[in-house]
Amino acid sequence: ESIRAKAAESPDESWWRASLLDTFQRRGEFEAAVAVAEGPLPEGWRVLSAGQLGLILAETEGGVRVEQLIDRANGQSFLTAAPLPLFELTMQEVADAPSTEERADETGKDSPAPKPETCRLSAVTGWEQADIILPAAEGLQITWRRPKDARLGDLSVTARVVPDHKQNAFRWAIEVDNPSDRWTTWRVAFPQVAVADLGPEAEVFLPRGSGEVQAGLWQRESRHQGTYPNGWTTMAFMAAYDADRQTGLYVGMHDPLGGTKDILVESRPTDRAVVFAFDHPVEDMGRPGNDFHPEGYAVWQFLRGDWFDAALIYRDWVRREARWWPELGPDGRTDTPAWMRELPVWLLGGGSPEGFTPAVEEFAKFAGVPVGVHW
Repeated sequence: ESIRAKAAESPDESWWRASLLDTFQRRGEFEAAVAVAEGPLPEGWRVLSAGQLGLILAETEGGVRVEQLIDRANGQSFLTAAPLPLFELTMQEVADAPSTEERADETGKDSPAPKPETCRLSAVTGWEQADIILPAAEGLQITWRRPKDARLGDLSVTARVVPDHKQNAFRWAIEVDNPSDRWTTWRVAFPQVAVADLGPEAEVFLPRGSGEVQAGLWQRESRHQGTYPNGWTTMAFMAAYDADRQTGLYVGMHDPLGGTKDILVESRPTDRAVVFAFDHPVEDMGRPGNDFHPEGYAVWQFLRGDWFDAALIYRDWVRREARWWPELGPDGRTDTPAWMRELPVWLLGGGSPEGFTPAVEEFAKFAGVPVGVHW
């Protein structure tokens, strides 16, 4: 308790100690808790602050783990005791296509081609070398080199995290370099966050349709997975927050090109967690030696407010950097024709022309004004 009190009095100096103490106690790692109570930061660990948001990273045997992400002012942990890997990487072998003779079975019939070999790596395991580096610029660089699976050769991953003190945010960038002439980079799940239960009044925003707010998601099963961008997954951000306590976390992919990505919001009641994840199909998937150098960056930002405040974070970024943001005039989008802007009524429906068209014509006659139809 004295350690927690000291952290509250001097958040700039002791917040990480109280955070790690809680983390180790929740895991049942009491020797580690005792060691961190009065001792220095463990070897191979790094602490980074971005205003009110604190980040703790640790080198592991074969990787690097995000140990903690915390609201430094009140000690609220945003991660569960068992955090998800920052990324998961799927590689696929590109084998030579077998000939028809090679694929023929004993009956002489053509048999299906064998499924390609798949290999998965994560940020926390599977690497011969993983280092957290302090570059000259503010922030950290993390490198993963030489997978333990020797078939993958000199595959490497580099992640950079830069704090934005003014916005209380961390910005993450990632690159995958694949020099293999046999393996293709297939998918990269990045970033991934298992958000801890923020309290009985906490809510989750998910980007389904025009956006949804769900309460009690840590206590019940729920799952939304959709491909962005489309009509049912419309924004590349999620949020979890307790508006009354003024604490929360915004997780977004600020991609100026609006590239394809699968977005997951999944509750795990057993772990008292809600998972936020982005899964990227890699350009040129299927071609050996393809790299992953995405545009934009991931954002973990402290959220003081609710879904509306989270939406403002995303909107402000879109207006500044998104290349698909339209030109706006006094009346809105300049590329929208006047007839569409001035149309008084839209009708949504469907069916065969024989059954649908008469009903639409009757409705338009009843309305007495121009009517648009989404068929």
